[in-house]
Amino acid sequence: ISISKDELEKEFSDLVTSSGGEEDFASTLKKYYGLTLDEFKQKIYKPTFLREKVAEAISGDEKIDAAAKSQADEIYEKATEEKIDFSKLAKEYSQDPGSAALGGDLGYFSKGKMVAEFEEVAFKLKKGEISKPVRTIYGYHIIKVTNIKGNEIQASHILVKVRDFNEWLEEKKTELEGKKYLGFIPALWQIIPTK
Repeated sequence: ISISKDELEKEFSDLVTSSGGEEDFASTLKKYYGLTLDEFKQKIYKPTFLREKVAEAISGDEKIDAAAKSQADEIYEKATEEKIDFSKLAKEYSQDPGSAALGGDLGYFSKGKMVAEFEEVAFKLKKGEISKPVRTIYGYHIIKVTNIKGNEIQASHILVKVRDFNEWLEEKKTELEGKKYLGFIPALWQIIPTK
């Protein structure tokens, strides 16, 4: 994973613009953190941006998500082939604490309220239909539309979370403990905070 100079400049420029412009941003950095724009970019923003890019790569890696995908497929089969009650499956398997206790019920919602991948599938389902597992940033969702009222649908879901980036990072830190390297790996040390 790498960040090009142009990519960093564009993202940093967007941050500065959304924070009121260069003058306001620089003034706030100096006042509260004692940093110049360049110091902030190199010491704080670049490592943070690199960390985000690594997190995106980890969350998008299907090999890392294989266990979650497999579990979601098994739950989908139970819901469709074995005809087990969807709400019972949600209470037992869903890793969404907010909706699991309610049998996966998300209530009524219109377009624009859920993440795009979820909505794209949910709004194509008919009442009573169950979707195959749908991948979002949160994990794999199995969606069931329970009612439709005009532009709104009522849906339930079962969420199987994908591997958490922070857990992955902790595992990598543990693997590296006690190992000595002759060379320096800047990118890795930028994303793994030292204790």
